[in-house]
Amino acid sequence: MILRWKYTEASIFISKVAKYIGLLILITCIMIEAITVADAFNTLPSNICGVAIALPLLGLSLGYVVAYSFRQDVPKRKAVAIACGIQNFPIALTIINNSFDGK
Repeated sequence: MILRWKYTEASIFISKVAKYIGLLILITCIMIEAITVADAFNTLPSNICGVAIALPLLGLSLGYVVAYSFRQDVPKRKAVAIACGIQNFPIALTIINNSFDGK
């Protein structure tokens, strides 16, 4: 906040750069996790993987539709959609975790 107040132009540039750095870090973490636990995904049935992928996407979609139906503006729709998708992600992880037989 102080940076934005004192150096407005610099804070805009830093925000743009930080957004892409954060996205790069997120993609890197996902790739590292996919590589380290790749054998675990090979043992899961395809329907469980499908549910684990579809559940957060369904939460994102339904969150956006509900916010749209309440006539919210686009930034609020995105916020509601992301919140619903993030809340469904632990459920998807629980489905994956409970599908293992404990070997």
